[in-house]
Amino acid sequence: ATNNPREPMYSAHGFSWIVCCTVRDGADDGVEPADLCSTPSKCEAQPPFCAADSDDDVFFDCMDTASSFSADDDGAGLGLRRARSPRFSSSSIGIGWQATSSSTWPVFGVAVAGSKDGRTCTACECIDITAATEALQRQSRADLAAATELIERVKGEWKQRLKRLRKEGSDLCRLKSNSGATELEWLDLPTACRTLQANIGDMQMAVESLMMALEQRVRNHELFRTMQCTPTSDLRIVGPDLEGRPVLYICAKNQTESLSQLKDQIVITFEAACGMAPGEGTVVLVIDLHGFKTRLNMEFKVIRELGDILGTVYAGRIFRILVVDFPRATQAVWWLTKPLFSPVSQAKFAFVCVKEAKSRCHDMFEEDTCDSICSAFDLNRDPQRSAEERALHARRTTTCAVPLGPPLR
Repeated sequence: ATNNPREPMYSAHGFSWIVCCTVRDGADDGVEPADLCSTPSKCEAQPPFCAADSDDDVFFDCMDTASSFSADDDGAGLGLRRARSPRFSSSSIGIGWQATSSSTWPVFGVAVAGSKDGRTCTACECIDITAATEALQRQSRADLAAATELIERVKGEWKQRLKRLRKEGSDLCRLKSNSGATELEWLDLPTACRTLQANIGDMQMAVESLMMALEQRVRNHELFRTMQCTPTSDLRIVGPDLEGRPVLYICAKNQTESLSQLKDQIVITFEAACGMAPGEGTVVLVIDLHGFKTRLNMEFKVIRELGDILGTVYAGRIFRILVVDFPRATQAVWWLTKPLFSPVSQAKFAFVCVKEAKSRCHDMFEEDTCDSICSAFDLNRDPQRSAEERALHARRTTTCAVPLGPPLR
């Protein structure tokens, strides 16, 4: 969403359906559909944030329905939760609302745009809900068929690969045999849909991504089975954002061992968060780089391994990454890791100072989540606080036993 609904907003390139509407708090003139951009290369370079910093425009979650919203007592605002950022999905319908004197806001219309034969369509139009529903059903069937085809192709290629590796005496086959790994149980329809979307609908790229993910599942089978490791940082799940997505927080000051020792903690924390994620199954990551130690984070092999895991096992799982106080010393690490992320994933990064981070936390997260993160910002920057006090705060603000242990109260 943008402050000017007529300005280019976001490219529909690579998505079968992109839907966007904006509405003003207290407006009596309904909604205006936002045009989509006809220059994808220009727009995709920018994070797809909506105007959350403005008091004017609010973007509604595409999947919410008429019963989800009600007017406040004064009729000027929204009674229930508002989506602070747009969701882009291959099967989304955006519903606009027009303020009335009644207690609910009835459907005003939907703005629909799509892509056809690889070409971006930039025209928006308001259509009735029946037509929109029919379009959604057709697209959902197409998505389901593509995901089903992807699963079958991956299962077939995985079987052939294991057969070939077994003849070669590969260590991967020995690992699978010894561990009793059941990696194919992880390969379900939601995973296939996310992988297709993360690869912009490219079937072959999605197959390769899932093959790599299955290999990672086998190689890390014991870690996924036990969901236990020795923590070497304060990485943890601190609560939900306004849409229920788990929010992960880590501060570089509290990293005590090298990245190779931290890797397992990163993996199982992501695994636990994804298991808690509702709906589209995405998570939010807040990376506080205050106190960053370059010497602990220059293992390029481990950086690549983490990139492979996050880009395959957790493809399409990250909704947004908030990087706080990005120091010059870490810019080299970013430029090394940046190519490991797709352009879509790169656009999910936001680099902000701590003051801006606190403001965004208030806009994006539940109150308790916001309080936990903002208090962590302050504590980690207080030179009078000890490592023991910071560790105790981490245990008190985690909402999950993975990876730090049961929360302390």
